[in-house]
Amino acid sequence: EREGLHSTVFAIDNSPPMRQGTKEENPLESGIKLVLSFTSLLLNYQYNVGVWVMQRNSGIRRDVIMPGSGMEQYLRIRRRVMLVETVKLVPQVYSISREFASVARETVPSIYLLTSVVEANVSPLKKVLKTLKPASSNIVIVDILPFSIFARISPYDISALYTEGFSRKAKKNMYRELSGLAEVVPWDPGRTSYGKIISRLTMSLR
Repeated sequence: EREGLHSTVFAIDNSPPMRQGTKEENPLESGIKLVLSFTSLLLNYQYNVGVWVMQRNSGIRRDVIMPGSGMEQYLRIRRRVMLVETVKLVPQVYSISREFASVARETVPSIYLLTSVVEANVSPLKKVLKTLKPASSNIVIVDILPFSIFARISPYDISALYTEGFSRKAKKNMYRELSGLAEVVPWDPGRTSYGKIISRLTMSLR
């Protein structure tokens, strides 16, 4: 890590809600693409960038890539995130590893937490955010919405429109619960490009 540079960490939620959709199109795949694009931009602007995979996959020992800079760091992050898979049938609990806790204390990073907010993970998210907040300069939740994926899977299913309308109302209540702990930025990859969401997220950099 280069001293004097601000650190940004991407926290990637790989719990079951992140696999809504198909094998090729789901919030996790969109989140990984966003992390790689945003990482490239931040490294070009001399930020230290790291990654925390929130649920450890079997066979992969490390859940954290320490913040660092340069092309080698991009390649490290790329190698790690390409191995991320959603975990199956786990309770919605986010455990902060000792390694990540140490990284947060040392670097006080901006944290972008990529997740798909559903009722089942609001309470666990609140718990982890309360722990992270004192050790971060700011936290932004990127809520990756699956609505456009559902529309493509079932383009003639009118019930999808009602489901989306209901979900958006429910999400407002969920966002209200998370307010004060993190800024929440909803993003539907099928309706807002990677360039536009990155432009929006850079406004929250510290």
